[in-house]
Amino acid sequence: MLAGSAPAEEAPAPDVERPVPIDASRWDDTGRFYLLAQSGFALLADDSFAGDTHFQSHEFPASNDVNVPIGLSVGYNISKHWGVELEGLGTEPDLRSDTRLGKLDEYSNITVIGAVRYRYPIGDGRFVPWFLAGIGWSVNDINDTTNSRIKTSGDGSTIAGDVGLGFDYFLADDLAVGSSVQGLIYPSIDTEVLNKDTGHVARGSANMSTAAFMVHLRMYFGQQESADGARPRTYFLADHGPYDTAERRYYLFFVAGDQIFFSDKFAPDTTARAPGSCNWMLGGGGGMNFDDHWGAEIQLINTDINIDSGDFRKIGEMSNFTVLPTARFRWQFLEGRLVPFATVGLGVSFNRPNDPRNDVDVFSGSRRTPKFEIQGSSVAASVGIGLEYFLNRHISVALALPLMIYPDVNTSVQQRSNSGALVGQAVKSSWNYTGIAPSLRLTAYLP
Repeated sequence: MLAGSAPAEEAPAPDVERPVPIDASRWDDTGRFYLLAQSGFALLADDSFAGDTHFQSHEFPASNDVNVPIGLSVGYNISKHWGVELEGLGTEPDLRSDTRLGKLDEYSNITVIGAVRYRYPIGDGRFVPWFLAGIGWSVNDINDTTNSRIKTSGDGSTIAGDVGLGFDYFLADDLAVGSSVQGLIYPSIDTEVLNKDTGHVARGSANMSTAAFMVHLRMYFGQQESADGARPRTYFLADHGPYDTAERRYYLFFVAGDQIFFSDKFAPDTTARAPGSCNWMLGGGGGMNFDDHWGAEIQLINTDINIDSGDFRKIGEMSNFTVLPTARFRWQFLEGRLVPFATVGLGVSFNRPNDPRNDVDVFSGSRRTPKFEIQGSSVAASVGIGLEYFLNRHISVALALPLMIYPDVNTSVQQRSNSGALVGQAVKSSWNYTGIAPSLRLTAYLP
């Protein structure tokens, strides 16, 4: 045996199962802008306004302390944990008196809050609990008065705060859903209800502080950085596909536009008109792309139109809610990023008199606001074209121009005496709501 010989080699260690590295960057939302849409239920801490006048839910008339807030927020995630958000929320409960002919007004509350958000991604980062706190401003406005003889008033604006706890869960790289509990905090404001006929004034205070239980959809712009760093992070537009593809995909969309109807003749001496500068059409729906060209969706669209009659001017509003199952044909350009499309749909429309006024003719003082009626439902159809542009694989914006088609529907207007009793025969007529609806769509795709 030779001295100084090399030691024997060590036996190789047995093979062990090594963990597969997780591509955490797929769910990393650091350095990204987003748009958040949310809604839910808000429980008022106190529904009192002044005297016997109180808040009442516009969407759920049987409840005084439940509102339905609708919100849009924009935000930016600065680091893995910290981000900033500009949050907008709006509600519009009714003001109702137990002794003064029911509903008096609607009370619009719009709140804008700048907030800081702390996130704590768990595991691979797909599930993200978070905490939010912020301060901002609230603007209050009384509108849709039903009786001009009763005047309600409250402070126009106040400071506002928000603290919230929630979570996100990523359905796709650019799309997350979640839920939250938020405490919206407002100071008390001075309120007043004046009866112009008697001069009686009821004074009080109101506080819009609520506990809100919300669900949300968070849509991220641009693209995430790849794990190997080969694909950079972008802020607003992805620099690569795929975008619109031939695979089966599901989507949700939001739509807002101006429904421009061709005829304003509701009944003799009574017209339909847009409330303000445009006739807002708001809604959304869901759909599915079957292949590279064909798809189907269901559109849910709502508008509220003012009804004017003679010297009374506005006598109420008419709500139109349309449900449209729709076929969609599309053709892709620029590798599926730019997608023209055509739609055709057939469904049903529901009409409902809304916020009827109960007021005295300001000229003669001898008549009350007429009662108007409209046929409750009818068929509805649409044909349209549009142009869709993908910001990344999962988020797109589109311009659409549908022609909304309705048949003639029956209408009637009947006069009231000063006591409020109906007099004479109802004047019957018909009206057609057909028109064009230029609109903007925002769509979130999965997968």
